[in-house]
Amino acid sequence: MRQRSMSRAKEELEKVVKAVSAGRLKNPARIGAHAGRALSRPHGYRYYSWEVSGPGKFRFFEDGKKLAAEMLHEGKYILKTDHMEITAVEAVTCYKELNTVEQGCRDLKDVIDMRPIHHQKDDRIEAHIFVATLALFIKCSLEYQLASKLPQLSGTDALVAMKSIGLSELAMDHKVMRLVSGGGRDTKRILSALNIKEINPPDP
Repeated sequence: MRQRSMSRAKEELEKVVKAVSAGRLKNPARIGAHAGRALSRPHGYRYYSWEVSGPGKFRFFEDGKKLAAEMLHEGKYILKTDHMEITAVEAVTCYKELNTVEQGCRDLKDVIDMRPIHHQKDDRIEAHIFVATLALFIKCSLEYQLASKLPQLSGTDALVAMKSIGLSELAMDHKVMRLVSGGGRDTKRILSALNIKEINPPDP
């Protein structure tokens, strides 16, 4: 990965060299801006340095100190924590759980179609966090119940599949009848796995 990044960064920097040599870039500030963009895309700033000694002058070089620092950490993923009492394995476990929380928030916005909400009062902020936490709990509970029967189906997939259930209300003779469709194939499998036999329970 480092070699690919270095190769792409070098190609981008050589484009800057050609532009300067051809006279298309002369202003030191513009040269610096182009060099900065060339290094930012492939993260070339981790391996290369450059200098502009004057108008129309530019050179780049492989920075030994930067390269040595990158090679020192290659193959390692660094996590920083202020909880000194936990082990490295516990720190990694906590970090991986963060992805579960973030996915739950995405489900709240995407699967449940909750629009962006901007709160200004503390009680409303707390209520929003409670709803988000509840949604995450329901999703985790759903995945736990599906794990033994439909392990290939994630909680997100299950929520999406349940959208195929339709609800209609029919007004007839001053009465309102509620009609619920059974949903698609995946929906029926999910309902069976959850032991839900009646999706249209009678009114109390």
